Amino acid sequence: MKKRKSINVAELTTHVNYVLKHGTGSKEERLGYMALLEHCLFESGNYRGYRYLPVEEVPVGQKAGIHWNDLTANFDDTDETRRQYS
Repeated sequence: MKKRKSINVAELTTHVNYVLKHGTGSKEERLGYMALLEHCLFESGNYRGYRYLPVEEVPVGQKAGIHWNDLTANFDDTDETRRQYS
């Protein structure tokens, strides 16, 4: 029987966070990355939540994950795939 191979969950999280922050591909592509990462994080017991990225942390011309007005969160005209996992 072959030995089971494993992945480094921290490295996967770093890679997916980079794609979600800097990627200009489709929203569907980012949703796929999120689904894969969340599955790995839950299965390995490493899920610690995420935060939405504000406009200053996403590529120019892309929708933010959250808008802040003073201390109030606003999700109008945002992209829920613009997030960073802990």
